[in-house]
Amino acid sequence: MTSSSDVLNIVSAECSPARIDFIMSVAHNLASRNYTENIIVKLQSDSGHQSFGECIPRKYVTGETTKIVLEVLDDSLPLLENRSFVSPEEIVTFLENFGKSTIGECNPAAVCAMELALLDLAGKFWNIPVTDILGLEYSDE
Repeated sequence: MTSSSDVLNIVSAECSPARIDFIMSVAHNLASRNYTENIIVKLQSDSGHQSFGECIPRKYVTGETTKIVLEVLDDSLPLLENRSFVSPEEIVTFLENFGKSTIGECNPAAVCAMELALLDLAGKFWNIPVTDILGLEYSDE
């Protein structure tokens, strides 16, 4: 039986843009810029754990803009608020299903930010590395 202290309860989920100015301009054949606009997702559990995920929307990479990602996350993050997960495996299943959804398939940058925040929170809550959550082998190489 799972005790309530083993259950990850997410109490808040929010996102915000973060502009980061560069010291030097960066240019390549698809774009030139002197700053980046990233999106940060922050999750909070009832146990006091906080986590963060990030994405960098690029229209020429995924078709997403900062505005689109913020809109998608504003609509999608409520799926996590007041949600409980009893195991890391349940989180992996949630992420797989969300990633395969129409929203997920059309918005990979948004999924990335949400996924990173959720995996960060799970690792902190259950005190395990993300490689264990995802069933990956870790190597020092």
